[in-house]
Amino acid sequence: MKPTTTHPHDSHRTAIVNAEKRLKALNAEREDLKLFIESGKRLLSAFPKEAAPEEPTRAPSQEFASLSLVDASAFYLRTIGHPQTTEDLTAGVLGLGYKTTSKNLSVLLRPTLYKHIRRAKAEGKTPALIRVNGERWGLPGWEHKKGEKGRATP
Repeated sequence: MKPTTTHPHDSHRTAIVNAEKRLKALNAEREDLKLFIESGKRLLSAFPKEAAPEEPTRAPSQEFASLSLVDASAFYLRTIGHPQTTEDLTAGVLGLGYKTTSKNLSVLLRPTLYKHIRRAKAEGKTPALIRVNGERWGLPGWEHKKGEKGRATP
């Protein structure tokens, strides 16, 4: 039986592979941050330049009200920073000023978000948000552990 030997450059190869994996993860995070910044800029453009928002997590009602339900939900998830139930997500978007004529938005929200996910996947795109463990809504790129109900790692 031949003794097993390692090549002197194996540790370098491993380091390069690990660095490439980390770079890929950082690039994905960078894309998420770009989307967050773009939507934040759109929302902040509703404020006069000399005025600052009273609450940094509250979107201007007029601008927020003009967002689609999917975009409003994704904005709220980015703001809150962790997965939300349908009911909590509904309360959050309404609390930020989303306008609707629906008497029970949470009944409308669930199928709307699922339709968005199906459409995005069919078009080969990343959906604006995802279902987490069949219980909560989260953002793509957050790491969710099976059975985890609390915070995700954005």
